[in-house]
Amino acid sequence: MKVGAVLAGSCWITAADSEPLHLATGDCYLVASARAFGAAAGLEVEPVDGHAVLEAGGYPDTVRYNTTAAAPDRTVIVGGAVNFDETTAALLLDHLPTTVRIPADSKPAAALRPLLELLGEEFAHAEPGVANVRDQLTKVLFVQALRAMIASDNRPSGWLGALADPSIGPALELLHREPGRHWTVAELAEKASMSRSTFALRFKTLIGMSPLDYLAHWRIQAAGRALRSTDRTVYSVAQCHTAPPHRPGQGFGYGSESAFSNAFKRVTGQSPAKYRQLVH
Repeated sequence: MKVGAVLAGSCWITAADSEPLHLATGDCYLVASARAFGAAAGLEVEPVDGHAVLEAGGYPDTVRYNTTAAAPDRTVIVGGAVNFDETTAALLLDHLPTTVRIPADSKPAAALRPLLELLGEEFAHAEPGVANVRDQLTKVLFVQALRAMIASDNRPSGWLGALADPSIGPALELLHREPGRHWTVAELAEKASMSRSTFALRFKTLIGMSPLDYLAHWRIQAAGRALRSTDRTVYSVAQCHTAPPHRPGQGFGYGSESAFSNAFKRVTGQSPAKYRQLVH
């Protein structure tokens, strides 16, 4: 997913299977696709290869194309990309339009304004540590842009929209906080103050899978992060614990290593050992 904002001027964002978006100063955009997209002063402008422009401009430093730092009418765009594993991509991207504009004058965009001011300052001055600050601010921009989408009148469907649902959102938070716990649909429905059948139907309608199927996928995703970021054994990651597994040494609720390996391969297509080997 690409994320960006117009710090000065205006431009058009174009992407396949999507209507062109006109962006003005303060507007933010998301491109929820791995496909190429374009940014231009006008729709009639002949596109050029962006990678060539970036390489010629000295990326990752600020790149100027047909303009100078002092040009009063220049357009300034900041952008970045966030990559997801297959499980997260299926939950997040499948229910988003290809391109999304978050208008500067919308109520959800208010939280983005101070962030855009900071980004503008960081890109205007080459201070020590600027690359790291830019990277972190762009990640925050991405999170704030998603929050703005959730809070907007055009709330997305699927997993992202479900996070803001007053009943399903808290249930998702419980699953995310304790994926190693042996949750039942009845327990989750009780937490959401709903009947079991009503909760299960609403959960599947919003997210596209049952609560326990979602838990199985989320559990594997969390376990995959543990395998990728630590040197813990597969057994240590798999073992059954009811305490929150984000703490070091906690497991993800599987009674045996073989049960964990089978579930892991069902979701990712790879064994835990192979997965760890590939990501390293």
